[in-house]
Amino acid sequence: MKTLHIALLVVGGIAVVCAIVIPCAILIPQNNTKAPAPVTTTPGKPGAEVTTAGATTPAPPDTRPVFTFDDIYNNKYSYKSIYPSWDESTPAQNDFLYFDGGNVTRRVIENPYDDVEQVAPDTLCVKYGGCRSWSVSADAKFVFYIYNYTKVWRHSYLADFAIWDVVKAVEVEVPGFPKDAQIHYMKWSPTGHKLVYVHQFNVKLIEDVGAATPTIVDVSPTDGMKNIKYYGIPDWMYEEEMVSTNNVLYWNTDSTKIAFLETDTSNVGLIKYTWYGDAQYPETIEIAYPKAGTTISSVKMWVYDITTAKLDQLDAPAEFSPPGTYYFSRFTWQDPSNCLVSWTNRLQTKSIGNLCVMSGTDTSYSCSSTTANMEEVIGGWVGSFGPFYPKWITGSNDYVTIYARANDGDATDGYWQLAYVAEGVTNFEWITKTSYDITEVTYYDATNKYVYYTAAYNEARRRHIFRVLATARDQTAPECMTCKFMDTYPDRCGWVTPSFNIDGSAVVINCRGYWIPMTLYITIDATGTWENEVLLENNTDLFTKVEAIKWPRKIYGKFPSPAYPSKPYNYEMWVPADFDETKKYPVLLEVYAGPEFQKIQDVWRKGFAQTYMVSTRDVIVVSVDGRGSAFEGYNFMRQVYLKLGQYEPIDQTAFVRYLIDTFDYVDASHVALWGWSYGGYTTSHTIGYDGGKTFQCGLAVAPLGDWTWYDAMYAERYMGELTTNVIGYEKASIVRGHDLNNFKNASYTLIHGTADDNVHFQSAAEMEKALVEHDVDFDDFFYADQAHSINVGNANKHIYRQIDLRLSHCLGRVDTQYPSG
Repeated sequence: MKTLHIALLVVGGIAVVCAIVIPCAILIPQNNTKAPAPVTTTPGKPGAEVTTAGATTPAPPDTRPVFTFDDIYNNKYSYKSIYPSWDESTPAQNDFLYFDGGNVTRRVIENPYDDVEQVAPDTLCVKYGGCRSWSVSADAKFVFYIYNYTKVWRHSYLADFAIWDVVKAVEVEVPGFPKDAQIHYMKWSPTGHKLVYVHQFNVKLIEDVGAATPTIVDVSPTDGMKNIKYYGIPDWMYEEEMVSTNNVLYWNTDSTKIAFLETDTSNVGLIKYTWYGDAQYPETIEIAYPKAGTTISSVKMWVYDITTAKLDQLDAPAEFSPPGTYYFSRFTWQDPSNCLVSWTNRLQTKSIGNLCVMSGTDTSYSCSSTTANMEEVIGGWVGSFGPFYPKWITGSNDYVTIYARANDGDATDGYWQLAYVAEGVTNFEWITKTSYDITEVTYYDATNKYVYYTAAYNEARRRHIFRVLATARDQTAPECMTCKFMDTYPDRCGWVTPSFNIDGSAVVINCRGYWIPMTLYITIDATGTWENEVLLENNTDLFTKVEAIKWPRKIYGKFPSPAYPSKPYNYEMWVPADFDETKKYPVLLEVYAGPEFQKIQDVWRKGFAQTYMVSTRDVIVVSVDGRGSAFEGYNFMRQVYLKLGQYEPIDQTAFVRYLIDTFDYVDASHVALWGWSYGGYTTSHTIGYDGGKTFQCGLAVAPLGDWTWYDAMYAERYMGELTTNVIGYEKASIVRGHDLNNFKNASYTLIHGTADDNVHFQSAAEMEKALVEHDVDFDDFFYADQAHSINVGNANKHIYRQIDLRLSHCLGRVDTQYPSG
């Protein structure tokens, strides 16, 4: 439930479901006195400020058209970004591979939209009726394509694969290769053209795709089976809550070994729900799903040696035993022989990285760790949705990772910082000592010994790239490599993401906002100096389109919460393009508020609430990062530990009360809130807590009703054990934590998909039963055969039309909450 699914966003022509936020503007006054209208940024001219403070006459009417409901789903306001798939098969460092849906071509980054040469034609994509995706072997001699794609869970899928021989220009025929649309995953080796794949829960290997008759080798130690045993792919819980991908399979650096996880779910309870489909009799879907307090899966890590056909198990730490009481978390190869496997205890308050070194004449593995490889947290959890990934120091078994570092003189607070972990030492050493959170170790420059990292700087809502020498210790002011772009390109480079080429001689920087995104290309000389900055993509067309309509303005602010006086809460406010402080505006609070989540981000968005509702319905949309939010120090983030559902409604309600008391343009008689997933959970809690005093209505999509119904890995990470936090679990429950009679004082809408594998329909059913028992009138409906995102077929448009009309009716903008006719 860590990711919020809200609306269809078109990025670079690709439609994805994502959380909604919207662009444009600057700070609002930070005190409790009545404030004038904010200073805003003119749409289309992000560097030019127009002060509306002190205005005494209404602004002239804006006659430009609005952002329409259909604009949520079309490509009209999409933008281009460049994330190159760097080509490892040539000596050049500026070329990358591109897939246009059929053909695979080679391009150079200086001219990123022009094909230089064709690598593979669209022959197989035409033959199989279209391709979902593709991958080129490391030597560029083969390409595989994915077709007959069927989504399974958030990241996983089933599909057929076809392999193309680039040199011979023919399809590769492998005897016994399955064509039953049951392949879960496939991956090329990092050198040459070996293939490993997972078919029907088992790991298979094609050692030489180019052989006259390629052969398939069974790698799994036993047979995998659905809801029993998985090899090379995660079960539902690991996929959703720990690895965030569709595979747990890892090639070593010279393509001689494959590591993979075994997950045994044979003793895990099954969640069952009905799939109605088109058949005369509905189908029952079963998923191994360990809920809070129940038996979790057992895991083992295996390494298969291709040369000797030997299979070795990598031991978990001795203190994590027996199986079924701990979790696998991370795996990475250092070189052909040595690797690091990270594990956590069940409550995820301690992580241990086991360094596994191959030795002896029988090439067996010895796994060990010291306290330097360990992190233990009191009053919280390790890492961010699991321990942070390590970055190896080239040529050694040393690595850099991120641990939580306490502030001097205040052990209760601190920031995520870089730690240097040397092989065999007792204690790690701190590389950084900054006053901001480090979020990712991005790249290691082995020539100049620079560690590049991403950090939430100089505001929590931003992301910038820094570097520091790996040999440095306690550095308080590492070098920011991208901060200068905030001045060079005002309002457009607050949040940047890098893509370093293979040898680190260049980097592509995607500036994601908050205003219109752009892409830069920078070369890096032998000494590590960044030079020759080139603007690759400016999205000029988007400027023109946005200027032509009533695109909302975005305002950042600080809310001084009396509940947490140590620091103000960050918030965003979206106001209409012709915002007039002399008018009254309804207010819609869009909420998520999950632990470790950050709603307030310097990124460009278009979507339902912050674009459509503001532009078309002429309302103000707001969001706030209250206690539990990430990237503002771990004291603030861990405030909700063992107390989910208790502080979120307090913070959200207090924030809206602050807006009502501070700004005359807020219409206190028309205030609504809504959210999806954890946002639906927070919405429901807030209605139960507020009881209609602040919010006239709330709309919740796919809310969790009780943490005893959710998966153990997520629930116990933040709530601890059921037996030791009985009161916490009770207060966290929507059906047990409030007087449900409070729901009688506000309009409440509950929406859920019947095939939700994440937050099960059980929550909606139990909440409905409890509300009915308390004689609460409310609006609820379901989406048959829809999962957590409710986005298959026409469902996404349908649900957003329902959300629009119900919220707009509550906000006084339409006369009915039901579609016309």
